[in-house]
Amino acid sequence: MDTGVFSFSQALGYCAFVFGIAALMQRVEWKLKALMSLETLAYLAHFAMLGNTAAAASAAVSCTRSVLSIRYRSKALGAIFIGLHITTAFFFVHDAWGLLPVVGSCVATWAFFATSGVRMRLLIMFCTCMWLINNIHSGSIGGTGLETFMLLTNALTIRRLMADKQRNAMPAQTAPQSEGETVTAIARAMESM
Repeated sequence: MDTGVFSFSQALGYCAFVFGIAALMQRVEWKLKALMSLETLAYLAHFAMLGNTAAAASAAVSCTRSVLSIRYRSKALGAIFIGLHITTAFFFVHDAWGLLPVVGSCVATWAFFATSGVRMRLLIMFCTCMWLINNIHSGSIGGTGLETFMLLTNALTIRRLMADKQRNAMPAQTAPQSEGETVTAIARAMESM
């Protein structure tokens, strides 16, 4: 199989790249999960064509997991998918490198079914690190670019979510009613700088 920069197998990796970046830019979790489903579907074909069966099998389980996690939030369902990832490892992992996508996908599975918000995205970042190392080792150009940008995009999204949460948690401040209150408010603001 041709694995050159412009080969069909690498083009599938570039498709995964686009879906993955779009996914982590989402603040709405169902949109994130839907786009991650498309990313893992592209990864499935990409890694199968690159000959990395462990990553392809893990992507197949992850694709199904991502689709179902849009509708269902169940730790029991998450445990089933973690079991499926571990089962695929027995059949498709032939060396330590093959464990990276499996471990990452198990963590992401738990994140999708048992957590939300910033915690979910932090666990996805761990998964991203596992897949990044796998992609470098596999020679996946689009996958390596994807996971690198996913780390950055996810970090920025986490920052935005935390800023939104902090902004929403701040009590509403009323305008000073008198000249004395205005001077006091200005003095307090300057002290806090």
